[in-house]
Amino acid sequence: MTFQPADSLKSRTFLGLIVAQFLAAFNDQAIHIVAIFYGTDMLARYVSLPHVDEKVVISVVTACFISPFFLFSPLAGMLADRYSKRATLIFWKLAEVAMMGLALVGFLLPHLSGLTGLAPTTLATWSAILVIAAVFLMGTHSAFFVPAKYGVMPEILLPSVLSRGNGYLEGTSFTAQILGTASGGFLYGLLKSTIGEQGGAKVLEPGWEWIIGLGLFVLAVVGAAASFAIARMPPAAPHRPLTWKLWQPLRANLGMLLNSRPLALAVLGIAFFAFMTLYLRQTLLYEGETAKELQVARQWQASQGTSLSAADEDELQDLGLSVPQASHAQQAELKVALLVALVGLGIGVGSPLAGYLSGSKVELGLIPIGASLLILLTAALAVFIQTTTGTVICLVLTGIAAGFYILPLYTLLQHRAPKDSKGNLVATSNFVNVAGGLVAVLVFYLVTFSLEKFFGLTLREEQVRQNLQLLPEYIRELEMQARLPSALFVTASLLTVGMVGLLCWQLPDLPLRTYLWLRSLGRYRLQLVGVHNLPSSGAVLLASNSADLEEALQVLAATDRLTLLWRPMPDKPLPWPLRWLARRSLVSANEQAAQRIAQLLRDDRILCLPVTSNGLDLDQVLTVLRAQTPVSILPLYRNEGAAPPDGSRRRVRVVIGRPMRPDATAAQIRHALGVLEDWLADIDRRGGTPSTVLIPEVSAASPTTPATSLPARP
Repeated sequence: MTFQPADSLKSRTFLGLIVAQFLAAFNDQAIHIVAIFYGTDMLARYVSLPHVDEKVVISVVTACFISPFFLFSPLAGMLADRYSKRATLIFWKLAEVAMMGLALVGFLLPHLSGLTGLAPTTLATWSAILVIAAVFLMGTHSAFFVPAKYGVMPEILLPSVLSRGNGYLEGTSFTAQILGTASGGFLYGLLKSTIGEQGGAKVLEPGWEWIIGLGLFVLAVVGAAASFAIARMPPAAPHRPLTWKLWQPLRANLGMLLNSRPLALAVLGIAFFAFMTLYLRQTLLYEGETAKELQVARQWQASQGTSLSAADEDELQDLGLSVPQASHAQQAELKVALLVALVGLGIGVGSPLAGYLSGSKVELGLIPIGASLLILLTAALAVFIQTTTGTVICLVLTGIAAGFYILPLYTLLQHRAPKDSKGNLVATSNFVNVAGGLVAVLVFYLVTFSLEKFFGLTLREEQVRQNLQLLPEYIRELEMQARLPSALFVTASLLTVGMVGLLCWQLPDLPLRTYLWLRSLGRYRLQLVGVHNLPSSGAVLLASNSADLEEALQVLAATDRLTLLWRPMPDKPLPWPLRWLARRSLVSANEQAAQRIAQLLRDDRILCLPVTSNGLDLDQVLTVLRAQTPVSILPLYRNEGAAPPDGSRRRVRVVIGRPMRPDATAAQIRHALGVLEDWLADIDRRGGTPSTVLIPEVSAASPTTPATSLPARP
């Protein structure tokens, strides 16, 4: 039996995917946060490797996780489409079991110092290397797992539930990241090794970190078992040749993305999200590691018999620490883990909410809302980062804003990617994301390095150990260093301003879509059917039955491409902000209009033409357009239900018909609209739901050609 996508979120395949990716995301984040803390303690604090401090460990561990996307994304994309995505998902879930086993071995190494004859510092070094290697392998796991995960979504869910499915996918993924980050940080604080001094030399007392490794190993086994619930499905492109010249498919995929404005917009926006995610994560880790060093320095100052200032004691109390407790620094690690998890909590709430608010379509109007909130909230973090309540509120709201921003972009990429290249394009997007992530690592390192040099923050712990007279100056520098995250958050806010401008330049009607979505709240609910019929690139003419400008604007809101509206139509009184925002989407009706429109259509745009408008010579317009550029013609029927008596929102349905022949006449186009009208009326009489699968296809040969219900085209 041929596998069919589901029309609900209760299918066994979808639930199996949710569980498998939930546990994968949990293990990703848990091993990531633990590797940072463990690597810092082992390599920087115990072994004291030259030129290795907390900033280096943060950057190295982060680069280990994201670099596999850069190295393997082209290969991952080819494999995701060449072979069944189910097989890909299962293989990498089984591989995850081995990776967590390697991390478990790494955590056990320090306990073998009495059995191997190797120096404790050697075992500690190799222990940290194995744990960090597990992070690299989990990054490799994600590089292959993610294209299959996102690529399989349009194959297992119908378009009407895809946005909601993506909302739950993103929500559960970030919920897993919350739990993984918080659990990793909390358990590491409880189970970590103790570093002391004996006879002037550092001594390591191995802790119980191996319990963390064992727990992650068990979760990997459970996740691998859940992946077998995914139903068997055929590969998208079984005959596509494989090549080891990975730059060739990468170049072809980048060309495909650049030739489609919606795909280019999606990939660009997602790459910036990857940049911001890593940049803010590193900023929070930097703030946490600085706070930990400051606590240790103040505890050290107290142990040397030097009195603490009142401000120092107050800050320790704010952190929930007394002077004797500060030596453990467990609260600092837990604080960092919880701060990072708060962003994931917000995304876990924001993504399903954005999926619900998107309805049955890709709602691009949510993107500026999410981005604008990110600008305000990252700026607010610069002010409130020193206060616990303000930081918590800002981080949760930042995550919610990020969910509004990223969900439409992921859905747009899945929806607009060709069926036989979804895995390829998701993998290529991951490659671009890695470029953004690597830039984030570089920008973070350069900004922090420049700020530390500018403020003269040069002392390190080893220098202070050799000369205790430097301890007060060292504490002063750490107090200054604790203020640097505010500058990092301001930088993030300014970068987001630039990104919003770039997105609006790529899609000039983006602010208009936001206004239309906000205006629709409480007024009408837009139901879109047949969006798969709309080509992802090329000139398109949507022949619509829209009777006025407001109805045409609803058609614009239903599309996910840059859309122009033909001006000669009666206008209802509309608010001036709406008219002002819509001015760039309107084209005037004059003799030069058709030629100007043809030039715009060659720039990969859509024209919505009101074929029922009085005084419009449709055949003449079609003749001029065809003489200028090849254009695809699609009928688009819009109807509106009466306002319900209970005061709820009225329903507005937009149905995009199948493409017509290029030489279709005005009479044939009007006939096609009539067929769509009759089809919807028949569905309403039978109490059914419009489906893309059953949209009638009308021959352009004759306006009297009957409509037939055909299977959906691939």
